[in-house]
Amino acid sequence: MKKRRDGVASGRQLAFRLSRLRTAGTIREFIEDILQNDTQAKSDPDGAVRIALDFQRKWATFSVPRLLVALEAIQREVFSELGLPPGRFGKYAADVENLFLPPELVGLDEYGLPIQLGTKLSPHLSLGQGMDYAIESVRALDLDRLSLTQFERHLLNHVQSGL
Repeated sequence: MKKRRDGVASGRQLAFRLSRLRTAGTIREFIEDILQNDTQAKSDPDGAVRIALDFQRKWATFSVPRLLVALEAIQREVFSELGLPPGRFGKYAADVENLFLPPELVGLDEYGLPIQLGTKLSPHLSLGQGMDYAIESVRALDLDRLSLTQFERHLLNHVQSGL
């Protein structure tokens, strides 16, 4: 990289941010990490939120997976001519694209369940078994038995009514 692009100035910084995203359990932890450690955020909470969300949207869920898939294809072509085994980056690309979360949580976001609420509900959801099971587990949630804010209840009720 020759200049800063979407909050990332170098390959090392990109790798560092991806590592931090992976180890952060939640978006809140990722934002707090940026707030405490990123000089670009300058101890500004709004700036840290912007940096974290821009990184997730522009790098993690779009650019990095696309670049890794392209790199894998190029490497496969070149290495096959050299008689070398190519590396495989598909699993890591998918993990990055899913923000290192179960893929069903990202899929449920498409149904209107925000990732943060999905993460909070994850102990009550069927994750790791495919979208059909995840959707059915959201349908089956009993709002009265969950410790949710009024806003979270409203969101979940809306999602359930659309499933």
